[in-house]
Amino acid sequence: MLEPEKVGGNRRFDILGELQRDETLLTIRVRDKNYSQLTVVTDVGSKKGEPYFLIDYPRGFDEAVVWQKEWRLEFEFTPRDGVLHKFVTTGGEIQGGEVWVRFPEVIERHQRRNDFRLDAPLGTRLHIPLEDTARVMSVIDVSRGGALVTLERGVEQKPTFKQGQGIRDLELEFPSKKEELKIKIKKARVLRLEKGPHKARYRYALQFMDVEKREERRLTKLIYHFETLFLRERLKTDF
Repeated sequence: MLEPEKVGGNRRFDILGELQRDETLLTIRVRDKNYSQLTVVTDVGSKKGEPYFLIDYPRGFDEAVVWQKEWRLEFEFTPRDGVLHKFVTTGGEIQGGEVWVRFPEVIERHQRRNDFRLDAPLGTRLHIPLEDTARVMSVIDVSRGGALVTLERGVEQKPTFKQGQGIRDLELEFPSKKEELKIKIKKARVLRLEKGPHKARYRYALQFMDVEKREERRLTKLIYHFETLFLRERLKTDF
């Protein structure tokens, strides 16, 4: 795995400002405590000459930090570029129902875009043209670098695809009632295959080998979009 890029200086303000504008969800943890919640950045500014940012009050936060003289907070988030970010802060205070958090010295960007896999929304499909007829695959999970798929309908007496097989001109389709959300993939390769849980179909792990940059950027944004929707729904159920 690549070493994380460390972001400091004024770029920290750019990143946290983007989080506020996009209402990006962050996971907050309290060091040495079994505490983890979701929150959002509500403002970026300064307090007594030091840079601070405000977060939406997470449930049970005051109980988690009540015995700590100086907070040690850990944050994780995935902004619009699809790259996992992490940072640690020391110090902060609760004032008037608001949580003020001191700026981190650095923010780490973990270059693992292809490792982040989205549990595909129900109805996500991969269309694969073959010589005899097109195959429609249900997508189990998807990342910027590939997908795990299974045949949408029917029974497979033997695998439809072979390990190592190359496939061209695929189309990844995400569910949407408002617009077509389709990504064109020029070439993919079958990395492995396995029997599915019901034994009637196989599962195929595909690696995307050739995707145009524009389509790749759209795929990254869609993965981020659906992950954000999922986290927002989970946040609602926590309250």
